[in-house]
Amino acid sequence: MSTTLELVGELRPELADPDREHLASEIDALVQQFVPATVEMVEYTVVHYRLWVKDRRARSGYSPGARRFKVFTPDDEAALDNVRTESGKLYEGVVWRGSAPDTLDGLTELDESARRAAEVHETCRGLSDHGHDYFLKVFAPHTNPHTDLVADITPHDVIAALKRKPARDLAARWGRSTSLMELTREDTRYVVDALARRSRLPGELDGRETTELAERALAAHRDGVPVEDFIVSETSGV
Repeated sequence: MSTTLELVGELRPELADPDREHLASEIDALVQQFVPATVEMVEYTVVHYRLWVKDRRARSGYSPGARRFKVFTPDDEAALDNVRTESGKLYEGVVWRGSAPDTLDGLTELDESARRAAEVHETCRGLSDHGHDYFLKVFAPHTNPHTDLVADITPHDVIAALKRKPARDLAARWGRSTSLMELTREDTRYVVDALARRSRLPGELDGRETTELAERALAAHRDGVPVEDFIVSETSGV
């Protein structure tokens, strides 16, 4: 407030103190309209675990249950300890870390982003025994598996990896997964979709050819060409 009052005094030195106070208050009110208030951020983690469930067919009477994902904030440490204890050796650890504003909208965003992270991890596990970490290692080794998702990598990350056959094979599986494609960012989805469609046709492409196809697909996406039309134009002579 003192800085504002000094500024007002410099502009209108003839104002009496009450007038200066009133004008300063008006200026502060205007400033607050353009300067957002400080919002606390909530840190959270998504953990991946399973619990033992009763199974009469198992020798011990129990078998590992379905994989589960759950979101925890720092205030949930006791609940997280309980999950670790109940899960025991079936606890698979943290798969995602993030933060969101401590507001109603922010907490909704937290829930949605955490749920999306869990879905991406679970879908990747269904496509590869090595799971989501393997996808990131193949397509974007520079990323952090605890804070980055393969569904968010850029088409340039995908294109750069295509010189290696494991990446080409994994891209084809990615493109055939409706679940993972729905979670993937739009431009990357287009490129991966084009690669998957081409992989179903006769004539296997090598690394250079696949890379060039992906680059043309990205250009077609920028031009607004439907992926179906792009593939038709690419394979009319195949």
